[in-house]
Amino acid sequence: MQTKMEHLNDTQVELEVEVDPDRVEKALEEAYRNMRVDIQVPGFRKGKAPRRLIEKRYGPEVFYQEAIDSLLPEAFQEALEENDLEPIDQPNIEDLDFEKGKPMRFKALVDVKPEVELGNYRGVQVQKQDAELTEEEVDEVLSNIQEQHAQLTDVDREEVEEGDFAIIDVEAFDSAGESVEDISYEGFTVEVGGEQFLPGFEEQLVGARIGEELEFELTFPEDYHSEHLAGQEFTFQVLVNEIKRKELPELDDELAQQV
Repeated sequence: MQTKMEHLNDTQVELEVEVDPDRVEKALEEAYRNMRVDIQVPGFRKGKAPRRLIEKRYGPEVFYQEAIDSLLPEAFQEALEENDLEPIDQPNIEDLDFEKGKPMRFKALVDVKPEVELGNYRGVQVQKQDAELTEEEVDEVLSNIQEQHAQLTDVDREEVEEGDFAIIDVEAFDSAGESVEDISYEGFTVEVGGEQFLPGFEEQLVGARIGEELEFELTFPEDYHSEHLAGQEFTFQVLVNEIKRKELPELDDELAQQV
């Protein structure tokens, strides 16, 4: 294989690559072995037709793309290694010439890292900036770590309270009594008081018992992010399955090891 490299600018080079005809033939033969099982030639069982008969019937080009897909990446990688290049993006392949019995030729435009020459950096002075942390900032970070490692645990009671996490099945119905799929869920977890769902929804859960079925109507705000729901009133049927409470880990060595 022969390669020629030309620097077009500081960050791009052009490689001209020529692959020997014997490697082209080898790639075509491999393409024939891979493709023959899908090519039908009258008088032969599928996959048994000789290559020369397939090429005579369909033309030698029938194997070109398969051979190129195999040989081109291989030749390009060898050209990179031969010229000690580290590309930073996929190459642009141009002027590809591929024909049975002839060398395969192509050009590759390759983006590479620029060569950088360091100036005289010795003696450069930088003013050191001291970092100051307040107790409040440290406490905030520790609190966030606790939240990230919090777990939901079962509670020893039957009624939902403010601050609980309720596991519910919820189904919503429009004014025509049709179920609304994108606001109907099974095993949905909602933080009571977290104000993360529809305004007024979580308040309806306070005092509900496990296994209790609730039914109530709520209207989505006019500025709700989903236009097809904004300003619409729906009937909600809710089944309370479980009640859990968030448990924060202790700020101790065990938590430190996890972090």
